[in-house]
Amino acid sequence: MTRAWLWCLSLILSAAQAEDRDPFQPPASRPQCQLPEKSGARKWRLQGTLSDQTHQAAYITGPDGGHYFLQVGEYLPGTAWKAESIHRGKVLFRNTPACDKPFWQLSLTRESPDEE
Repeated sequence: MTRAWLWCLSLILSAAQAEDRDPFQPPASRPQCQLPEKSGARKWRLQGTLSDQTHQAAYITGPDGGHYFLQVGEYLPGTAWKAESIHRGKVLFRNTPACDKPFWQLSLTRESPDEE
């Protein structure tokens, strides 16, 4: 009797703590899965790539105005996005497979004078 009562009590408490969610709407996006291009007013920009036979690096500016040199295997600062590969003019980032879009590519773009 006591065991059944405790089980019912734990069921009621867990139901009370559950989030109210519309089952007909897609689940909310996880913060770590948010694409970096959608965070902040200024976006991440690829300024250039450097490579030789054994190393590749990318020069990137962030939304905070910071300047970063990333190599393959390093994370984009403040995010869960890891540099998967660096090629001429583009960097491919990977997040966890649990994300809807586990890949994101940052490409070198030409900045027009009007954007300043």
